[in-house]
Amino acid sequence: ADTTDGEGDRTANARLIASAPEMLDKLKKLISWLDRLEAHTKRLAKDSRFPSFAEACAADAKNYRATAADIRAVIAKATGDQS
Repeated sequence: ADTTDGEGDRTANARLIASAPEMLDKLKKLISWLDRLEAHTKRLAKDSRFPSFAEACAADAKNYRATAADIRAVIAKATGDQS
């Protein structure tokens, strides 16, 4: 039987598990950055005198919010915090 793939999978899984705390920390920082970026682009949209720029900023803010929500959901799934 070929066990090379199984051993490689175990090694990859061990590396993933070992790096999980650092990845979680970085994802939380990314969420914080996306939240600030969303707030900033909302302000730009509100203060803009140019409708097309305001619309682009509003769309960007929506995308930042959605991405942060996706990351929050993944973190909740990984940590078992489904509240």
